[in-house]
Amino acid sequence: MNSISDPPKRAFVFLARAGAWTPVALLEVGLQREGRPHYSFSYGRKWRARADAFPLDPVHLPLDSAIEPSPRMFGALLDSGPDRWGNRLLDERFAEKARPPTILDRLLLAGDDRAGALAFGPTADAPVLRPAMVPIRDLAAVEEAMVRFDAGERLEPDLAVLANGTSLGGARPKATVRRTDGGLWLAKFRRKADAIDVVRAEHATMTLAAAAGLRVADTEVVSLGANREALLVRRFDRCLDDRRPYLSALSLTGRAETDVGGGYPEIADAMRPHQVGSGRADLVELYRRMVFNVAIGNTDDHLKNHGFLRAEGGWTLSPAFDVVPTVDGDDFQAISVGRMGTTPSRANLLSECGRFGLGAEDASAITARILEVTARWREHFAACGVPDADLRVIGRRVGRL
Repeated sequence: MNSISDPPKRAFVFLARAGAWTPVALLEVGLQREGRPHYSFSYGRKWRARADAFPLDPVHLPLDSAIEPSPRMFGALLDSGPDRWGNRLLDERFAEKARPPTILDRLLLAGDDRAGALAFGPTADAPVLRPAMVPIRDLAAVEEAMVRFDAGERLEPDLAVLANGTSLGGARPKATVRRTDGGLWLAKFRRKADAIDVVRAEHATMTLAAAAGLRVADTEVVSLGANREALLVRRFDRCLDDRRPYLSALSLTGRAETDVGGGYPEIADAMRPHQVGSGRADLVELYRRMVFNVAIGNTDDHLKNHGFLRAEGGWTLSPAFDVVPTVDGDDFQAISVGRMGTTPSRANLLSECGRFGLGAEDASAITARILEVTARWREHFAACGVPDADLRVIGRRVGRL
């Protein structure tokens, strides 16, 4: 294996199957004439020959045809790498090294809490993943360390396990915790710079979304003592130690995080050929989520915040996650809603309803039902413990339809 001073040139890609790691592909890194990296990906013959084989990305990593080298890392693999918070933690590990981490470093070094069912190793031998999960009993100490790290302090040596990174949930301080029953939950912590109590507000939003008929990840607020709390979000890509393949909408649509554009109708078009069964139920669910995000003022609804889980015969929408009113920035959605782009209006929501398999009448009825629920947001948020001052701030965003 390369030392940490030498950038790795390749990685074997593994998929969790029936409790074991199965090698499925080889990922290689080369350099173009300009010195920029390019990435090559090829499935192994044994994986291709299996009756239960499937592509890790049905659009950009097809199983039955050659895959062209790419100047950027394949999105389906990045989905199993660190998120923005995890990358900050991994950067800490390289702070005193002779070079910054490469993308391949980040894939190889990410911990065992990575999203989905992929892993990466330097050889064809089953990978040994670095531990990145903590027991629920240590949550208060972890929260304290994460808040200090977020403020610019160094990570304490006895919590070095956390430097293996996280793979879900964006830039917010977090850690994956194992509860006493063995279940895995993502613990999300407050930040000193938060304008509102995001822990309580996200729990309130997620439970309100469930009341509106959306499929959402389970959430729970837990006390850490001394007026400190954390939001626990159940890991929907895990059932105890069983891992489910995961693919973000960013990857399925072939976009990069730096791209401008993308939208809910584009997600619908991309997912339609690869859905389980007819796929209409998921298309309607996606439409519901679009309406709810606009109604509740969640403008952080970018493509990375929508995803899919592998099911028998195709892919299905994952439960919704990271849904909370955005209290800063402008009033436009992160991605397109309809023919008027990112404009948060009822007319725009209805303008492309056919791409979700809906007629105008059905789409209007769905919109009306969701708005009936979100109209009661203030009462629901208050019952979930969101402070009055925060309700006033959130109220400037909610009710735009």
